[in-house]
Amino acid sequence: MALEALAAVQDGVVTGQQLHDHGVTVSRLRTQLRLGRWVRIRRNAYLLDLVRNVQDPWVQARAVSLTMPGVVVSGASAARLWGIEGATAETVEVTVPRRRALRARPDLAPRRREIGDGDVTLLRGIPVTTALRTVRDLVLDGDRLSALAVCDSALHKRLLLPGDLLTARAQADGLPGSAGVADIWALADGRAESVLESRVRLRCIDGLVPPDDLQVVIRASDGRFVARADLAWSRRSRGRTGLLVVEADGRVVHGTVEAAYHDRSRQNDVVGTGHDMLRVTWRDTTDALTIPRAVRTVL
Repeated sequence: MALEALAAVQDGVVTGQQLHDHGVTVSRLRTQLRLGRWVRIRRNAYLLDLVRNVQDPWVQARAVSLTMPGVVVSGASAARLWGIEGATAETVEVTVPRRRALRARPDLAPRRREIGDGDVTLLRGIPVTTALRTVRDLVLDGDRLSALAVCDSALHKRLLLPGDLLTARAQADGLPGSAGVADIWALADGRAESVLESRVRLRCIDGLVPPDDLQVVIRASDGRFVARADLAWSRRSRGRTGLLVVEADGRVVHGTVEAAYHDRSRQNDVVGTGHDMLRVTWRDTTDALTIPRAVRTVL
């Protein structure tokens, strides 16, 4: 029972030393692994609670923390623990002191760089880079699309305030990668509700057709709520009235048949109020010109 209690407070993970301290022999360990009752996560780390997924970011981070003292979960792995969207991690990313040698492995991506005490905090007992340091690292390491999505997400989830991004920018100035993302800090907007919305907005900004507003409420003439548009533009030519609104259709939310019917009905309602609507997808954001060209044509 003591071993189970220990595992419960460690995301289901225990080390080989902890198993030994609780009287688990090598023979018993091998038996449990062979029977599939326990799972080896990485060297000297085992998952005892199989209700949990081995790939759960908390499980992976906990295993690293328990078996590699002194490392700090960082980058995209830290972002997953914070709930910051916009970055992906195929392996556990950690930061280690420059003086320490740690080889990269298929399940571990170490980065050697300076990290101060103020850049580290504990999440459920796991050393993790602070939200500010995590965002700063991801902005410097990523492309512009992912950088804006990360900043937007941190603001949207209220992990950071706009002033924090100014601090991060000041810290990042002069570091490798900072020049290409120098404007991202000021472009971040916590009203963006998804990574896709962030990508669409940046494509429009870079394409010289930035939206006039975000999350705009559309109402019928009688005041009835019709929709809330992700991005909106006021008419600029041709004497046309109303708005151009753009909806970012993510696969998870909009990928079902029921969603397709709902989206069609919603679009008809928006058009019925005198506005135009464009629907865009992730694929549209993979090209820099597709969305700006479509927006400019309607405007």
